[in-house]
Amino acid sequence: MATAFDVWNKAHPPAVVTQADWDRAIDKAVKDAQSINALNQKLAAERAELDELASLFQAVSSVPSAESDLAQVRAQASAVTEDYKAKVAAAKGLLKEEGLTAFERRQLSQRVEVLEGELADFKRTCDFKERQATARLAQAKAAAPRRARYEELKAKRDRLLKALA
Repeated sequence: MATAFDVWNKAHPPAVVTQADWDRAIDKAVKDAQSINALNQKLAAERAELDELASLFQAVSSVPSAESDLAQVRAQASAVTEDYKAKVAAAKGLLKEEGLTAFERRQLSQRVEVLEGELADFKRTCDFKERQATARLAQAKAAAPRRARYEELKAKRDRLLKALA
């Protein structure tokens, strides 16, 4: 009496697999794994590059923004400096008037000294702020060529996240 296993084997004879068949299957699997590994390495490199550029561009502003910041610092410094100079000139003008008491002259002289000291302090502060703004502009100009690559990688990541959502 024939068993179900015998009936199945007659209907579906066992396949004969040669060593060449095994070699071809293994070669195909290895090539597939290598291509997937290469793709994963490329994607990992792009993610690392995007992370590096993202941290860079979080700290570095764009060139137009840095230029406007520098112009704003210079304009603000100029306006305040002119204000201080006008106050100093007004106080010195009052010193030239006749009829002032010695006490009033001393007070005006002290006021001129205070204003000139404040102006000198302000100029030092403004110089520091201007150097900082100039350095930020130089940083932005140095990073500008990499901004296009950052935008490209960011857009690619956003498309991928949108597709996966």
